[in-house]
Amino acid sequence: MIFEFFQIQITLLLVLSVTKSDLIQGKILIYSFLELRKDLLFLYMVLDKFLEQNAVQLGFRNLFDFVLQQQLKMYQEKYTPYAQTIQQFEQKYQMNYEQFLSGFSSIELSIFEKEDDGMNWEIAIHQAEFCQAQIQELQHAIQNIDEIPRRDYSLFDSKR
Repeated sequence: MIFEFFQIQITLLLVLSVTKSDLIQGKILIYSFLELRKDLLFLYMVLDKFLEQNAVQLGFRNLFDFVLQQQLKMYQEKYTPYAQTIQQFEQKYQMNYEQFLSGFSSIELSIFEKEDDGMNWEIAIHQAEFCQAQIQELQHAIQNIDEIPRRDYSLFDSKR
């Protein structure tokens, strides 16, 4: 009880020690921060609108379509060398990876070459599968892009 009484007195002393100029400076700081935040938000919206307009001028439906198409292109380009590596190993060993694993001991090459090829083949398979999954997901998103909510720029057009 006495401890709580002293806590209340200390709190009151701290509150009363804040001067009017401290409060004014605090208000100015808060106002400055809010203005900066508003300006940054406006800058973001202007940049976003600019990018959206450029994406449409380039023939995309919107900015999301542009971004998704670029990601799709990137994963398709990443997929190609992995698919080529898989094909090279299938041609070298005249079998797929599962057959390679089951007949590993009967393949007449050095153990080091087989293990090295096996690791590289497995990595290529996993990376190709990952790229394929990303490609399918992006293709689905591109097909359903019209379901993504559109941005409303009208508020910012009228304010500045």
